[in-house]
Amino acid sequence: MAEVKPIDNVVEEPEAKKAKLDAEEEEVKVAEPAEESTAVKTEKLEQDIIDQVEYYFGDANLFRDKFLQAETAKNEGWVPITTLTTFKRLASLSTDVKVIVDALDKSDSGLLEISEDRQSIRRHPERPLPEKNEETRKEIQSRTAYVKGFPKELEMPDFIEFFKDYPKVSHVVIRKYLDKPTKTYKSKGSVFVTFSTRDQCAAFLTQDIKHKDTDLITKWQSDYYAGKKTERQEQKKEKNAKLEPEIELAKGAVLLITEIKPDTTRDVIKGKIESLEGDVAFVEFKTGEERAYVRLSNENGAKDLLAKLDGGKLKLGENESPVSVLEGEDEEKYLADCVEKMKLRRKAGNRNNKFGSRKRKADN
Repeated sequence: MAEVKPIDNVVEEPEAKKAKLDAEEEEVKVAEPAEESTAVKTEKLEQDIIDQVEYYFGDANLFRDKFLQAETAKNEGWVPITTLTTFKRLASLSTDVKVIVDALDKSDSGLLEISEDRQSIRRHPERPLPEKNEETRKEIQSRTAYVKGFPKELEMPDFIEFFKDYPKVSHVVIRKYLDKPTKTYKSKGSVFVTFSTRDQCAAFLTQDIKHKDTDLITKWQSDYYAGKKTERQEQKKEKNAKLEPEIELAKGAVLLITEIKPDTTRDVIKGKIESLEGDVAFVEFKTGEERAYVRLSNENGAKDLLAKLDGGKLKLGENESPVSVLEGEDEEKYLADCVEKMKLRRKAGNRNNKFGSRKRKADN
């Protein structure tokens, strides 16, 4: 029976040795990209620093940032980099002045200028901040998008990371609301995103944007505001409709009485109509006038009442006055005028009640 040698004593053949050396060489070659990975990380960090600092000095942020506005006003616009490193998001990238300045050296935007001692930066004098006026506000709005559908727990670093795939975002505002129970501001899950140019914003809005598996709603900021304005107007109408129910007046219910004698009173006219079982809603008449309008409460009540009159005339004292029914455009116009007058009286009554209430409180 052949003797079995221990594995430790196995002698490698020349070909086996060569295969092993080739494998070791391959292992060494696999390790080489680690240096490239470090270079990529450095490049990414530098770009992140550029994006963050230029974000601070960009139009959209500098218009809002009162602290940075005050700092730029102190020394011809120069801001110490050590001041910027107190900002949380830049500090999370680097607090090393040299690292930050070296990164900014590689920016090709022309937005910033570095001081000779490389300790401060400022917005380049050839790129002054636009005047803070309505024209500038509209220009910034023209390159700003509204994006909705994000998880509400996302914070600014998450949004900055998300929008890096879309060139070139210059400003992000997280939309928040005041949560009264906790007295803290919480995210609505939506943002305003300002791009460097309108074309970049337009290109962004043509895409189907997703956050993970969730489709996001995107639109121009101006369209968002227009939609909210329309929504508020509709809500106001609904609220007014509840406070002031729509006034609907009966049709075919207005009598026109003419040739009235000067001594006839409103009460006489009303009493006469009621004696004919007319359900009077309102009598529009002043003593001395020659005509009166009598509006009845029931639909088509005017025709029914007119049928009870002898010869279409109403006896008022010793005089007989012709009576007719308002129809067509004449009726529509008269009823519309009645509705407007009723609304005005209602508003006047509400104001009187309001001011009367205030007066009573003051008296008390």
